[in-house]
Amino acid sequence: MSDSASPPGATDSNSPNGPRPVHLELLPPEILTTILELLLPQPPEVGETKPVEYEKLVPGEPWYDFTRSCYGLRSLCLVNRRFSTLAFPYLYHTVAILNEDAMVLLFRTLTERLDYGSWVRYLGIHLTLTSDIVTQETRRALSHYMPDTRIRSSRLDPLAPLFFAISIMGMRPHMNVAQGFGDPNFVPEMVVAFLLKLLPKLEMFLLQVPIYHEHLPYNALIGRLQNSPTFSELELPLVPKSEELYGGQADVFIRRGFDPDFLRTDMPPLHNVHTLLLQGDPEELDLIDVENPSWAPDVYGCHAPDYYPLFACIPKLTTLEVSADLGEWENTEQDEFLMGDEFHPYLSSARHIFLHDSCAGPKDLYQILKNAPNLETLYMTPAPSDESRHVEPALQEDPESFDAGLKKYGKNLRHLDVGWYEWYGGEGEIGPDGRLSSLPTLNKLEKLCIQLAVLYGTDPAAALYMPLADMLPPNIVDLTLEDWWWSSNTTYERMECWMPTERIQHYQSQGEYRRTAVRMLEQFASDAKERLPRLRKVLLLCKIPWTWMMEEGVDIDFHFQTVRELFEKNGVKFTVEDSSEWIPMESIDDSSCYIWPGR
Repeated sequence: MSDSASPPGATDSNSPNGPRPVHLELLPPEILTTILELLLPQPPEVGETKPVEYEKLVPGEPWYDFTRSCYGLRSLCLVNRRFSTLAFPYLYHTVAILNEDAMVLLFRTLTERLDYGSWVRYLGIHLTLTSDIVTQETRRALSHYMPDTRIRSSRLDPLAPLFFAISIMGMRPHMNVAQGFGDPNFVPEMVVAFLLKLLPKLEMFLLQVPIYHEHLPYNALIGRLQNSPTFSELELPLVPKSEELYGGQADVFIRRGFDPDFLRTDMPPLHNVHTLLLQGDPEELDLIDVENPSWAPDVYGCHAPDYYPLFACIPKLTTLEVSADLGEWENTEQDEFLMGDEFHPYLSSARHIFLHDSCAGPKDLYQILKNAPNLETLYMTPAPSDESRHVEPALQEDPESFDAGLKKYGKNLRHLDVGWYEWYGGEGEIGPDGRLSSLPTLNKLEKLCIQLAVLYGTDPAAALYMPLADMLPPNIVDLTLEDWWWSSNTTYERMECWMPTERIQHYQSQGEYRRTAVRMLEQFASDAKERLPRLRKVLLLCKIPWTWMMEEGVDIDFHFQTVRELFEKNGVKFTVEDSSEWIPMESIDDSSCYIWPGR
C-alpha cells in the first residue's frame, strides 16, 4: 500500500460524492457572533485578589475562565482580517486593568483609536490609585510607552489635563508629562479620568479603593469627573472640524473607524454606567489577615460615603456593589445634599446594593435604607467575626434600628438577604427583642434569606409558640432560612478541628433543639398554603452540620422527611443544605480535621 492510500472506510473529500469540509470562516456571521458571545470574559466577583501568572492558574480559580476567554479572543483576532473584524469588539468588551503598564497601554491605544473605546462595556481598575508604588509605576509607564507626549506645565490653565488628552490625539502642541498633572501623585487618577472620557458606552465600572483613612478617597479623579468640561464647552478652535484637522483627509480616518463628531459630544463620563463596584484593596486585606503587621490600623476598610460625589457623577446608577466596607454608611458631609431642612439622600438612584465581607451593623443598614429610598435589593455578607468589635449595648429598640428602617424606608424591597455572625448585647439595634417585626408589612418582598436569630430574637423558645408564617412577608416566593443563633458563632469556630467523638457528642446534645425546629417547620409547611399562597421554594441552610447529621449514621435529610412531604403537598419545594463548606483533611496524627476555607 502506498503512503497516499486511504485507510479502509475513509471517504475522499475531493470526490464529487464525498462530504465537503466545513471551515469555521465559512459559517454565517450570525453563528460566528453567537460563538464569540460565548467567549465573552466573565470577571470574578468583586473583592478577588489579582491572578497569578497565566500558566499557574488552575481550573476553578476565580480568574481562570476570564484569562482563557481573553486568550481565545486574542487568538481569533490573529486568524485573518474577517475574524479580526468580528472578534475585536468582543476582545474590548470586558477590560480588567491589573497593572500600570496595562493601564497606560490601554490609554495609548484608545487615544490613537477612539473607535475602540466605544466597544468597552466593563472596565475594572484593580489598582489602588493613591498608592505610592502605583503612582511611581504609572509615571514610569507613561515615560516608557508615551515618550513623545509632553506637558510643559499643568498650572498654566485649569483645563491643562484636558489639553493633555487632546495633545495625545494630535490636536495640541506637545507638553511635558514628567511634571504630571499639577501634583505628580495624581497621575494615576488623571489617567483613569481620561480613560473614562474615552469610553462613551461603558456600563459597568469596578474601581479599587484604599482601605486606610490616611489615603485620600480619589479626590483628584472625582474632581476631574465632576468638572470635566464637554468639548463643546471649550473654544471652538480647540475642536476643529475634521477637514481642518487632517487637511481634508477625513475619509481616511472614517475608514479607520474614527468619528470626528465623537470629540464634540456633550455627554459627560460615566453617563451610561448603571453598575458601580467599589473594591476594597484585596491585596492589602490579605496582607493584614495573613501577616497581621504591627503597622496595620485598628480600623480599616472601604468607607463608601466618601465616594458620594462619584455616585452623583453616575446619573443612571442603579446597582452598587462594595467589598470590605468599613460599615459606616451615614453621610456626615451633608452640605451638598441639604437645602434648608430638606434631606437629599445620596443613593437616591440606587435600586440594588450588594455588600461583600461587610462590617455594617444593623444601624448602618438603617442609614443605607434612609439614603436609598427606592431600594429593591439589599444583600450583605458579614466580614469574619471580630472579637475586638465593639457593640453598643442596646437591649431596648434603637430609634434607628434596622427594623425601624424597614418600616420607614423598605416598602420597595423585593429581595432581602442580610445577617451577622453574632450581635450579642446590641439586639435592640436589630429591632424589638432583637427581631425584625416589620417583615409582615413588606408587601413587595418576594425573596428573603433570614437567620432564625433575627426572626425569633432573644428568645429561641419562641419558635414553639410563634407561628413562622405570621412573621414573614405575605407575598414571599423564595425563602431561605439559615439555622443560626448568636450562640452558634462560638460553636462554629470551635468545631474547626473537632474529632469524630466531639461531633457525635454535639449531635447527641442537640436532640431537644432538633425536635423543636422540626415541629416549627412542620407547622410552617401546614400553614404556608393558606397564609403564604405565593410561596414556591424553601431552603434550610445548616451552617453547623453536626447538629443534624452523624457521619456514616444519619444524613442531613433524615429529620426532614415529613416536612418535605407537607411542603410538596402544598406545591412548595423544600431542600436542606450543609452550608459550612468544610473540607476533610488528614492531620498529623491521622485523625480527621475539618478546615473552613472562608466565611
